[in-house]
Amino acid sequence: MNLTYFTAAAQKDQSVLIQWGSASEQNVQGYLLETSTDAIHWGSLYTAPSQSASGNSSSDLKYSYIAQNVPAGIHYYRLFEMTKNSVKNPLNKVISVNIGGENSLTIYPNPATNYIHIPGLGQEATVTIYDASGRQVL
Repeated sequence: MNLTYFTAAAQKDQSVLIQWGSASEQNVQGYLLETSTDAIHWGSLYTAPSQSASGNSSSDLKYSYIAQNVPAGIHYYRLFEMTKNSVKNPLNKVISVNIGGENSLTIYPNPATNYIHIPGLGQEATVTIYDASGRQVL
């Protein structure tokens, strides 16, 4: 399988549109999409059968899934190729999407070195930033 793209995008209705494509498939039964809220503990979200009846294709194939009612927070997604021999091959890419809630905040770039952007903050906002070890850095 030759993965050409794997994307996730938050939608306005608390859903996530997940899309991927392959340039070719060989002996593919389908794809297993998994999700996590911490990138450590994963659960099965969706299984997509191969669009090629034989599991073999040299054409571009496109797949998509809409995760509904996704709670606010960061959600991670990863994809596995399932072969006709029952082998689960990881496609070695984890993507994430942030579903905003009423109090969601976006900070970028991450990682940051000299500056950060925090869109939507008013002029009078107080911000305290901590590094990964819990040490206050700003």
